[in-house]
Formats: sequence, structure tokens, C-alpha cells
Amino acid sequence: MLKKFFISLLVLTLVMVSKPSAVSAIPTGVGVIGDSATQPYQCIDRGGETAYTWTEILEVVRGVNFGGMPCQPYNNAWSGETVRLNMTSQTDDILDDYNNGNIGKVISMIGSNDIYVVGSTPDVQALLATYETNIQRMIGAGILPGNILIVDISQDNWNEPTRTYVNQYNAGLQDIATEKGTAFASWAGYHSGLACRSLDNGQSYNFGGQMIAYTWGNEYHNIRVADGHLGTMANGVLANAIAVNFLGIPRLTDAELLSIVNGTVVPGNPPPACANQPTATAGPSPTTTLTRTPTATGLFSPTPSRTPTATFTFTPTSSSGTFNIGETTVLGNAYSGLGNQLLAQQVALSQTATIQSLSYYVSTAGGQMRLGIYSNVASGPGSLMAQTTAFTPVTGWNTQAVVTPTQLTAGTYWLAFLPQNNTLAGRVNPSGEGRYYSYTFGAMPATYSTSPTNSAFTFSFYATFSTGAVASNTPSITPLPTNSPTRTPTLTNTPIVPTNTSTLTATITNTPLPANTATNTLLPSNTPANTATITTTETLVTPPTLVIPTIPTNTPIPSLTPSRTPTSTQAPSNTPSRTPTASRTPTRTFTPSSSTITIGETSVLSMNYSGMGNRLIAQQVTLSQSATIQSLSYYVATTGGQLRLGIYNNSGSAPGALMAQTAAFTPVAGWNTQAVTTPLSLSPGTYWLVFLPQNNTLAGRLGQSGIGRHYSYTFGAMPSTYSTSYTGDTFHFSFYATLSLP
Repeated sequence: MLKKFFISLLVLTLVMVSKPSAVSAIPTGVGVIGDSATQPYQCIDRGGETAYTWTEILEVVRGVNFGGMPCQPYNNAWSGETVRLNMTSQTDDILDDYNNGNIGKVISMIGSNDIYVVGSTPDVQALLATYETNIQRMIGAGILPGNILIVDISQDNWNEPTRTYVNQYNAGLQDIATEKGTAFASWAGYHSGLACRSLDNGQSYNFGGQMIAYTWGNEYHNIRVADGHLGTMANGVLANAIAVNFLGIPRLTDAELLSIVNGTVVPGNPPPACANQPTATAGPSPTTTLTRTPTATGLFSPTPSRTPTATFTFTPTSSSGTFNIGETTVLGNAYSGLGNQLLAQQVALSQTATIQSLSYYVSTAGGQMRLGIYSNVASGPGSLMAQTTAFTPVTGWNTQAVVTPTQLTAGTYWLAFLPQNNTLAGRVNPSGEGRYYSYTFGAMPATYSTSPTNSAFTFSFYATFSTGAVASNTPSITPLPTNSPTRTPTLTNTPIVPTNTSTLTATITNTPLPANTATNTLLPSNTPANTATITTTETLVTPPTLVIPTIPTNTPIPSLTPSRTPTSTQAPSNTPSRTPTASRTPTRTFTPSSSTITIGETSVLSMNYSGMGNRLIAQQVTLSQSATIQSLSYYVATTGGQLRLGIYNNSGSAPGALMAQTAAFTPVAGWNTQAVTTPLSLSPGTYWLVFLPQNNTLAGRLGQSGIGRHYSYTFGAMPSTYSTSYTGDTFHFSFYATLSLP
């Protein structure tokens, strides 16, 4: 859920599709169904102290009742959640809150993660069927259709076939709203409202005289926070689109938005007049009723077939005998923080051709970089076919000749890039087949790792091929005649950099003359020195040893925060974490010996996570022989609060009864091994390693594979039995158990 590389979610022009009951005030609270675009930032420490999502802004400034700050109990949105896996459970919570008299209105804004972050073609019709069923459940429970707002999803710079799926999904949502008589909002309103504030084609936006740049960062002058989600000012545009039309409250002013981030209005630089104009009247307006076929068989245009490997752009240039494969456009999402990571994206080569160069788009330069291309093995990168030398990139497209032009047959390949540090940033979309793993900057490995992390991403990155025969990689020179110091050798292989082992020698019979400088103007990095031997050997400068950082939690690589389904209908306290009920030091220690075994993940995985405070999170493991549980070990990347570890038996493909747990402890960075309070003999079978963080600051390491379960649980002693109302997900953490053999 690299959950979410990176999905920016906002809205909307509000359009009513049938006439609801007029609402002039908010008699009760407002429930929310959604994902990371609606999840309260302050609850999970996203974006710092002045970063707020639109629901938080409405609650703080307009007093809209989402249940109270910071975690808004009536707001069921959670990062990475989907219609397919989570809308039904979120609707369960909505109905509980409605039946308990807590809410009277509902805003549903979910579906982006179903469309954008998937490894295969989304089943749009199945998603809409689930969506419609849950809207009908709310109406059937007594929530007035006019008190339900359906919000579609953004089509923000996405390529085909994703664009087609988005159009199908959005059309289906509008049909549901029409049929059920609910309110409907489109993302177009947000985009037009934001665009109106810009006088420089979207490079910056005027909010009360303050210029907010279209960049990422937690300081409020960025339109997005550092992980790519909307910043406070942009969320204000979103809040206005919803508030005026659905909740019947006054629009937020620029002065109010700036006050949230401790900013002030600049009177001498007023925003364009359209910025403060309401987008609709206080009450929703009816529109022409659309006709929808309930069976959905005729609702959509035929879904185009999608081949997972065809994630490339092919642009032939017949006039020069070359063509490109990969992504040749400058994509809309920036990234950073990928230093010392070897990343590869899948492409397809349609004909036999010779690789000549690799081109990568850089939005922020920093450090050095290498580019390469790998063959395909078992749906992943295999052998290195060609690479460039290390180079210092500049802002914009960087095209580098490969060291050894190589003829490649038609098939699947992987374009790979290796940044030296975290400063370098390019452009990315969270779609396509991607692989990556930690690798210290230097020459690319001859073979790619067989255990990379799989993800969905495509960078602005392409390869250029020639359709002719493979050019010779040995430059030819005209021998220097005796006593002819002014003669310059001619290199006939113009665009091709020689390999590291090519050495060309020209014998000069007389004493070398100081002025005899042989210049290879076509290959500046390999200019021969004025010696008796002219050498085109590549010289590499080994960079200093760097600390290898991990990929940040919220980069364009898919979302890393597992989705949740709250099971409690009670509003939590305003403080997300509680003082643990047990804080004693374990009374025993355990030192592994040769007669022990481990189960679980003993390696330090590459992805960070955070924001999981007060959740009981379990991952499935298998014990192959009888043994006695002695200790549990968990890797911590960022400390915060306390932690408990435990192990549960298996009950119906989910955690069952608690077998053993540790005392609460304050973790340190690195591996934390804690003895269980009561060692217990376990028979072979399936078990679940479980951890319970006290607050959202604590972060560990995560892999996007394995079977996981989780649900909300206040920090303290672990329950004797695991909840049967959990959220299922795919993950495993750096977390293992040590057991002694009989």
C-alpha cells in the first residue's frame, strides 16, 4: 500500500442528480468512507504540525462534527483502503454510528487505490456493484439519499489503460448517484478551482497573496506535503468544493486557511477574482436524470485488454533508423529519497535492435547516477545487458550512451537506474511493473537480485535503439606519422563509449612532443592523454561509502500503510495513544543457542512504515516441529512510545488464542529481542506473530508479501483471543520468534 507511492486525491464540483430534502444546518455528525486523501493527517503525523486534510479543516474552522480531533471517530478513512476490500467494513461502522445517533450525513470518497494501485486489470463492474450495494445499505438503514455524497476519483495525468478505467468507474459512480438519488461530486471542481489561482501555468498558486508552489514538502508553501498528499492550502480548495454544496456552510476564506498554517494575508498581492467566487448555490441543484442499466452489462464501453508487460511507449523515428521504448513523457508526480536503490521498470522490445543510449528525466539534481538495461528472467530483471558510466545529472532529460552497444532480440526487458543519494528526484506514476532493492552506488551488478521488492511504478525513463547492425565498439584511429605532432587521431565510432578494457596504442618513434595533444572531441569522458599510448579506458571515481537509507514510507512507490477496518463504534479519546497498562521490565532473558530455531522474517526489509499506533497487527508464520517459544524479535527503524510482541495460534486462517506475549517495553533502533513472560511448548502448525505499537511514531520495516491481519486495539496487554472482525491484507514485517528444541 508504497500503500501509497503516491496517490493525490481531491475533488470537486458538486452536482445533485435528484432533488434531496433541503438541509440548512448539520443536526448530527458526518461519517466518512475513504482512504489516505480523507484520513486525518494529525492522527497519523502526516506532513507535520500544520498539515491538515479537508475533514480536519472543516472541523477546526467550521465546527463540522466528524467526531473530534485528532482522529475523528466518525471518519473511517484509512490509507490504502479500497472498495474491493474495505468499503463494506467501513459501511458497517457508518451504520453503527448512524444507529447510535452519532451521524446524519455521509461522504464517500473511495476507489482510487482499486484503480491506480493494482497489479492487474481492475474489475470495474465488480467494484461498482460493491459500491452500489453499500450505498443501498445506508439508504435502507434510514439515511436520506440527499444526505449521502458520492465523490468520484481523479484522472490526474494518468496514461492508458488507467485513464479508460477511471472514466468507466466515474461514469458508474454518477449512474449510482442518479439511480439512488444521492449527491454527486466530481474532481473537476477541485482542479478548476486550483487552476484559477495560478498565473504561471500551474507552477504556483495565489492564496491570499501567499504564493504556494507546485512542489512537495511539509512547509505550507508547498502544494503537497512531503509524501505527495495534498497540503493544507490545497485541501482548503477541496473543502470549499464540498462544504458549500453539501454541508450548507460558509466557504473558507484565504485568511482562514492561512491562519491554520500560521500564515497571513499579503494585501498587496491579491489572488485572481475567481478564487473566492462560490462554485454553486447553498443547496444542491438537480440535473437531468440519467438512465442506468442495473445489470451493468451495457454500462461501459468494452474494456481494453491489458498485457502486464506492455508498460511502455514506442515512438519510432524512421528517418534516423532509431526508436525508443519506455516512458518518453514527463510524468506528473515527483519522487525523492531513492539513493542507493537499484530500481527497474518493465518494458517490451518489439523487434531485434541495438541499444545505443538511455535517457532519464531529472526534476531535482543531486549526486551521481547510472542507467542500465536488464534481460527478463521469471517475470523479473535478470542479466545486465548494457549500462552507462556514472554521470552527474542535470535538470531535465539526461541522455547517456551505453558503454557497450548490444543487439537485443524482441522480448521483455527492464530499464534500471541507480541514484547515488536521496536528493535526486525524477518523475513517476504508480502504474506498471516495477522491482527494486538496496544496492550501494557503483557499477551495476551483472545479475539483478532474485529477491527484490515488487511494486507498481513507471518513471520518465526510456531507451533508444538503432535498427541497424551492431556497431563496432573498437574505435579506429589513424596512426600518427613520425614527427607529426599536430595530427589528431580520428575516431569513427561517434556516439559509442568504448568499454573499460579497450586500449588503443599508437607508436611514436621520436621523443614525444609537448604540444602533441590527441583530442577525442566526441568522447569527452575518455580524452586520450598525450603519451605514447592513447587509452580510452574509462576511469571511474569510487564514491565515498554512504549510509544506505530506505525508501520513504510515502513515495510514488505504492502505499506502505496497511489498510484498516475499525471495529469499535465508540469514539476514541482525543489522544491517539494511551499510557500502557503494563510497563514492567521482563523478568527473564533468553540467549539463543545452537538448539534453537526461528520462524518469521529475520532480515531487515527495505520499506519503512508508520502510523500504526493502537493497532494489533499479525503476520502468518509456520512452525515445522515441536518447540518452546522463548523470545520475540522486532526490528525498529524509528522509535516512539512502547511496544508489545506476542504469538497467537491459528483459527480459521486468522489469529485465534494468545499463546505467549512479552511485557511492554520501550524499543530502541535496531533489533529488539524480548523474552516472553511464559515460555510455552508449541506443536507444528500455523501461528501468527503479533505486535502492538503504542503510538504512530514508531516505524519498522515492511515487505509487501505474506498474509496479514490487523484491527484497532488500545495499547495494553494483548487480548486472550484475536478479533474476528479484522482487516485482511498482504504484508510481513521484520519480525521473528525464537524457539528452543526439546
